[in-house]
Amino acid sequence: LALGVLAMRLRVNPTLDRLRSTTDAAVLETRLATTFGLPRDVYIVTHEGTALEPLLEANERLTARLRRDVPAVPIQAPTTLLPSSGIQELRARRVREAVPSADAANAWLESAREAAGFRSGTFAPFVERLPRLVEPGRLTYEEYLSHGLRDLIERFVVRTGDGWMLITYLFPTDAADVARIERTVTSVDHTQTLTGLPLVNRELDERFLPEFLKGLAIGTVMVI
Repeated sequence: LALGVLAMRLRVNPTLDRLRSTTDAAVLETRLATTFGLPRDVYIVTHEGTALEPLLEANERLTARLRRDVPAVPIQAPTTLLPSSGIQELRARRVREAVPSADAANAWLESAREAAGFRSGTFAPFVERLPRLVEPGRLTYEEYLSHGLRDLIERFVVRTGDGWMLITYLFPTDAADVARIERTVTSVDHTQTLTGLPLVNRELDERFLPEFLKGLAIGTVMVI
């Protein structure tokens, strides 16, 4: 009976933060994060599928909505590094419309060279690169890997056993932004999942008391 009365003063913190190590290294990590202003509460949107292109298109829609609904929240999206084919083609078309063809540009450069009195071949190195400037190539996941940028791209795009997973990082600072992010993610595409340590902690906190009382009641009935 005495212990039961004293137990009324017991407070339980069920968050995962309490499971963190308290070693000197963990304390140093926390101090460095505070000193350099590193983000602490990171929210993650995951999206999985068998084909990469539809995932990229869905991520562009999500990113556009998030930047409209929560413009103050920093976003690190995979499509910043790897846009969908449609967006890449749109941007390439803008380049083609704004820049003359390689032949026209070469003819203009030759005319300018003669007018300025430069010797023949002065602009040759630039002319050789001109076709690649006028008609830019396409970014692909494989191109990142072939250039030794696996660590960069696989922070956002990961090839799974039979498909792909995309990760988008969000850094909200208040509960109102988190609520708007949750609504936006759900409304854009229900197959995308918002997660992160703060959400897990909140869910654990909400579920702990009902689950504890349920377990206590079942245990009491069994004992009786």
